[in-house]
Amino acid sequence: MKINANYTCTQGELYVVTRMAWENYLEDFSEFKKFKGKYTTALADNALSAISAARALPDEQTRNAQHESLRIDLTKVADSCLANWQSLKSYIGDAFNKDQQKPMLEAAGSDYYRDATQDNWVATLSLLNAAGNFMVDHSAELTGGGNNMPAAFAVKFGADKTTFETTYNNFLKEKGGNEADTDAKIAANNAINTGTASMLADGQLIYTGDSTKKLRYIFDHLLGLVTSAGPTGLRLKITEEITELPLPGIVAILQPGDYKIVTGEDGIAKIEIPEDDYTMAIADTETHSGTALSKVAIRTGVIHQEAVVLKRKVG
Repeated sequence: MKINANYTCTQGELYVVTRMAWENYLEDFSEFKKFKGKYTTALADNALSAISAARALPDEQTRNAQHESLRIDLTKVADSCLANWQSLKSYIGDAFNKDQQKPMLEAAGSDYYRDATQDNWVATLSLLNAAGNFMVDHSAELTGGGNNMPAAFAVKFGADKTTFETTYNNFLKEKGGNEADTDAKIAANNAINTGTASMLADGQLIYTGDSTKKLRYIFDHLLGLVTSAGPTGLRLKITEEITELPLPGIVAILQPGDYKIVTGEDGIAKIEIPEDDYTMAIADTETHSGTALSKVAIRTGVIHQEAVVLKRKVG
């Protein structure tokens, strides 16, 4: 189950702000100790250690490096498999009469070919499985005569198919590992945020009558000390579920205000809009199924980051 962050700032900002908060705590330790017996210097030491440990966990760029490398390998072997299928198409053209070629090509997986050329790995698997079965079922027709499919081709096709399947399985395992590492990082960050929030709440009670001191225990105030208010708006990134590739030309509409944005070649769309709670709708398109609906909270001085994954239609 995916873990959601319980903080709204960036990870880097979380580490800086929470460390600042615990350093303030140590400066005012005597007041905290008088307020509740649970407050000790060891509590702060453990909190600061947890912040350092969370920061040391691999960041997204590190986690994605191996996954991206496998995706590149997967693309290369898929290209070889697609070239093999085109050769098979030629052999089918030689082996069957013209009126038989369309149903034969469909039996060999032609309906999956277009999506497979767009790095849809599920479609590629379906294409290779259909083609492999076709070659077994129609071996006599394909290899008959002097100009048709050589035996070495079936061997190469099978070897490339196996390589693709192995690489794809490794790709999925690495993706799963990435997700586990991401969850571990977010869980560590959430624990830091929760523990610090509890201390900050007590700090505000301790300094109820001292507005200046109280500010030292308000998260948003501390965050404001390390960030300057920038533009207010949304940065939307849309990717395809299986390939994780960016999707250009996808339209998103935000209400209220009827704001319309369209993703570029990098799958990203940006817009500056006033602070509000918006509903974002991504309508069904020719190549993607479903309508994505989500709530988007835009706050002053923040470019909200939103990621959406769409599932491509297959077949």
